[in-house]
Amino acid sequence: MTTVAVLELGTRLFGLLVDDVLRTEEIVVKPKASVLRQLSVFSGNTILGDGSVIMIIDPPALAHLAGVDDIRRDSGAVLAETQTRPEEKETVPLLLFRAGSRSRKAVPLALVARLEEIPASEFEACEEGYVLRYRDSLMPVLFMDGVEKRPGDDLQPVLVFSEDGRSVGLAIDEIVDVVEEKFSMEIHSRTPGVLGACLVGGEVVEVVDISHYVGEGLGQRILMKESDVARAQKVLLVDDSQFFRNMLAPLLSANGYDVTLAGSGHEALELKEEGWRFDVIVSDLEMPELDGIGFAERIKSDPHWAEIPLVALSSHTSPRLIARTRAAGFTHYVGKFDRQKLMDALEACCSRWEAAA
Repeated sequence: MTTVAVLELGTRLFGLLVDDVLRTEEIVVKPKASVLRQLSVFSGNTILGDGSVIMIIDPPALAHLAGVDDIRRDSGAVLAETQTRPEEKETVPLLLFRAGSRSRKAVPLALVARLEEIPASEFEACEEGYVLRYRDSLMPVLFMDGVEKRPGDDLQPVLVFSEDGRSVGLAIDEIVDVVEEKFSMEIHSRTPGVLGACLVGGEVVEVVDISHYVGEGLGQRILMKESDVARAQKVLLVDDSQFFRNMLAPLLSANGYDVTLAGSGHEALELKEEGWRFDVIVSDLEMPELDGIGFAERIKSDPHWAEIPLVALSSHTSPRLIARTRAAGFTHYVGKFDRQKLMDALEACCSRWEAAA
């Protein structure tokens, strides 16, 4: 079997034949030593924890060797495309894997911080389940339903999810592939840990609700509840964390909402100036430059968006902060991992709009 690493440069895809894929690593790239400058296919190097030196391939240089001279022009075109609104993107990178059965499961690749294969002997049991000594700290590891811990030193595939310096591992049976597909949920599920099912390459794939596992891994139990709200409501989700945007967007889409994403309060205000209209705005409170409270105050001062219900997302639950959000104009206050409360808040907001109509 041939192993191919797919490189995306500009509007082009390249296949790079390799002998093997070992693992993923977070690295610091250092400039090439002067004696290596004649090796144009490398852009730098790094030193791993075991002392081995790794050379960093320069993809544009490889493209040049392949006879592609307009790669810079293509890259500029792609840069312009990436600056368009997230909702205009047609495909979503999905990680396909198996866990507990031969059927394939999927999760948005952007949610996954790292893919690991860890010797099963390194899993340590504690009262709350399994933990790993991972990157100088303890990381809780959850096993998906039907997945069993492997014996001895056999390698256990683990998906690692990270946010705000905290990591959670999800043990699975097998990593299958990474694909780009249009994300359209064909069937919705009431099963905890499952958003529903969609078609990927003509096959039915179960879409996993990562918030269920991540919340549990951080000591917060997530309950499953599908909203009975009408299915055409437009929701603007504002959060500077790509992790939470990618985690919540499939959840909201699976429950029938038309979701638009914004990475900051300023980006959301640009949508307002462009004439966009939404039924509900869900906003993080802890954002740089313009925080959620400042964003809400700006919204409420504009007659075009002043009547849109606001739902606050936060990792903190202090009474003083809740009071400040109420004063700023938020109608609901929801913990970031509280899926049920978020669905209840959206249902209440949309019911309010329906009653007003």
